[in-house]
Order: sequence, then C-alpha cells, then structure tokens
Amino acid sequence: MEETVDWISSLPDDLVIKFLSFLPTKEAVQTSILSKRWRNTWAYVPILMFEYNNSRFDGDMDEDLKFEQFVDSVLQNRRASLDTVIYNCNFYLSDWKPSTEWLDRVVLLEPRVISVCVETENFECPDSVFSCASLESLKLCLYYYKDFTVNLTLERCYNGQTVRISCPGLVSLTIFSSYYFSWISLDNMASLVNADIQLEGYDEVDDDNLPNPIRLVSGLSNATHLALHLECPPELQVQLEEDMANCTTFNNLKSLKIISSYDDVIGDFNLIGCFLSHSPALQHLTLVVNCNRYKQIEARQDVYFQLEYLEKVTISCYNKNDELASKVVCMLGRYVKTIGNVFII
Repeated sequence: MEETVDWISSLPDDLVIKFLSFLPTKEAVQTSILSKRWRNTWAYVPILMFEYNNSRFDGDMDEDLKFEQFVDSVLQNRRASLDTVIYNCNFYLSDWKPSTEWLDRVVLLEPRVISVCVETENFECPDSVFSCASLESLKLCLYYYKDFTVNLTLERCYNGQTVRISCPGLVSLTIFSSYYFSWISLDNMASLVNADIQLEGYDEVDDDNLPNPIRLVSGLSNATHLALHLECPPELQVQLEEDMANCTTFNNLKSLKIISSYDDVIGDFNLIGCFLSHSPALQHLTLVVNCNRYKQIEARQDVYFQLEYLEKVTISCYNKNDELASKVVCMLGRYVKTIGNVFII
C-alpha cells in the first residue's frame, strides 16, 4: 500500500503561516489539532479575521458568549505582532463593551490595518485606536450607529456630540456618515492618502441644526485620492459650497470622485467648481450621477478661476444620457482650460 505523504506539513513555517493568513481565524485555530507542529502555528499568523453571523431576532446568546470567549482566547495567546485585524460581526447586540478591551489589546500588537464591522447601539472605540502609531488604515462600518463615543473631544451639537479625530499617521480613511453620525471633525491628518467619505441621511435635520461638513472636508486636505458620496439634501450642499471658499487648498489631490443622485450637485455645478478651484494638482475627475434627473446644467455664479489641465474626466450615469453628459463636459470647460481624455460610461 502506497504511503501518503503530508506535503503541507513539510513546507517551511513562513509559507504555512502565509497559507493560514487567508483563512478566518477560527479555521486557522482549528488546524492546531493536526499535529504538534501545527499546535501553535496559528498564533504567528499576521492577520486576524473574526467573522460571526447571528440573527438579530433569533440569536443564540450562548453562541454570542462563545464568540466573545473565542476572541478573548485568541488575543491572549498571540505570539507575534499583527499586520491586520478584521472584525466582521453581522449580529445585533445592545451591549458591545468587550470590543473596547479587544481593540486596546489589538493596538498593543501594533497593527497596520484595523477594520471593524458590527451592528450595535453602544459601540465604543477607545482612544488607543486613534493614537496608534503603527496604524495606516482604519475602517469603521457600524450598521446601527446611534451613540458613538470615542472619548476624544466632545462638543455640544445635534444628536449628542462631535467626534474629533487626530491621526497624523493614518494613510487610509473610510467614513460612512449616516443620520446618527453627522458630526465629524478631522485634525492633523498629515499622512492621509486615500479617503472615501459618504455624507448621507440628513433629510430629517432641520435648517437650524444642519451639521457643518467643512469640519470634515477640510480635514481631508492632505489626501491624494478622495471619493465623496453626497446623498444629502441641497441645503447641506449649498452650505458646503459656501464653506469651501475658506477651505484649505487640496495641494496633494490627484483624483476626485463625486457620487450623487441629487439635482444640485450637477445641476448648478458650483460644488464641483469649488473643488476644482481648490485642487491645483488634480489629474482625474470622476462624476457618478443620475443623468435623467437634470433638465439643464448651469452655473449660478461667474467663474473666476480655471484649472490649467485635467488629464482625465470620467462621467458615469446611472441612466446613460450622452447628450446631457456632453453638456457636463462643456460646462467643465468653463473651469478647466485643457481636458485630456473624456470617458462617458
């Protein structure tokens, strides 16, 4: 009888650890039962992926507790520093206090990337995350974002508090700003390269209590690549236009992507013009819009500034309308002296 050869176990440790890094942490830990050689190998994997899915209404509390105990055990038995930690937990908990302790432990392992996706009312992100010297990329995806507390600087504002974030070493930032996360102020984002910001859900806010988006946008002035999802009412966009006049110049910005289904973003073009006038190094502009909503395109104000050159313009319509897209390009000509390539998709 031919003897079975265990080729995987004969591989170098570095290669085995590389293979395990593609698995969710639970599966990586399960390999510890294979042999003595595998018993502690998982503890050196540089990527932790905690994935858990439990129904909001039919969830088993015992399973929730087991998950918490599992995460505790993994973090207590780490043998090396971390590169990436991912919490992807699609279940609802009214109390999510363990996450604060977990993230404090994670920061001690000097991660480069932290990604947290949870559904909870009471998520608390500790100060240590925002002051982590090794952190380059932070993603917070919170499906139920009612009371967000980071214990930094809190000011009196609509719906409770202002979140002020200072991360001089942060390279990548993604923010989903729903109705419950309307107040964000960014300070000292000196290393920021990529920013993806979604401003939406302000329809229920009255005019006297509109959030001030410039505190967020001006904090992105060091970004090289910026994507803005502006699913917010015209009143907020007008305020953003007015504030942009006093905004810090985006000297490093090379690519700008604006996504919106509201009429005023493309309809009057002023907001786009504001960004163009404050982005002297811009090379690529992408507009993602619902072309069927715009009957005409016009500028409410005179144009006093023209960008010298724009290498590439991409116009993406939810409902393709070549005629209107061409008018958008024509309007861009008022703000840009020379446009290289134009793509309408």
